[in-house]
Amino acid sequence: MARPRTSNFDNQQSLLEKTRELLNTRLDNEDEALIAICYETGFAYHWVRKLGLGQFKNPSVNRVQFLYEYLTGTKLIVE
Repeated sequence: MARPRTSNFDNQQSLLEKTRELLNTRLDNEDEALIAICYETGFAYHWVRKLGLGQFKNPSVNRVQFLYEYLTGTKLIVE
């Protein structure tokens, strides 16, 4: 039996959606804000831009979590 092409883990989850929302609110079409985020986090410019545009199907959870924590200024607590 063939495995379905799209699995449950490929669906957009709340951490990714919230991080993308926070990122886009911060950026608000300002290239300077994107450059500052990249400088302060160490992420590549194109990676952050693609994440904000929703061009990643399944980005690394560690990167998304790090960016979320940077944007919110709080640690993500998992219980």
